Amino acid sequence: MAKKILLFAPMAFNLAETTRMIEIAKGIAHHDTASKVFDIQFMSDGGEFEGLIEEQHFPLHRMEPRLTPEKIEHLLKVDKAEKFAPSFSVQEISERIENEVKYVRQLKPAAVITGFYMTIPLTCRIAHIPLVWVIQSTWLPEFFLHGAGMTDRLTFKPVKWSGSAACIGFFY
Repeated sequence: MAKKILLFAPMAFNLAETTRMIEIAKGIAHHDTASKVFDIQFMSDGGEFEGLIEEQHFPLHRMEPRLTPEKIEHLLKVDKAEKFAPSFSVQEISERIENEVKYVRQLKPAAVITGFYMTIPLTCRIAHIPLVWVIQSTWLPEFFLHGAGMTDRLTFKPVKWSGSAACIGFFY
């Protein structure tokens, strides 16, 4: 029986997300049962941490268009709410999704595992591929409800909508 492919799609310019995805992939690859069922693949559109994926000997498909250092800087500022602007233009989104759909349809993964790879949720929906969204546990209300050491006095604030952008407030 052929193994099923699990495709990891981290934002490889984010160290936390990239290492989180690598650790999950390593857990699957080294698990007695899971390693017999799944082959691990990675995809990335750029970032300085792609080398960490390759150091672990996971196959990495470099997607086009590649993110430039300027685009990565822009995305980081938008992510931190230091800048209010679209992450990508309509043309950039169209090109990214077209290339991603083509790739995932060719690869036929059992699922795509991501954090914040921005266009992959829509790509998975178009290609009818299950999506697994991995987030850091400190974003979950349960993290705050059970106490978190130095963060015991912090409270979680739900998503607030501001026009077309969602802003998440964590500290009050």
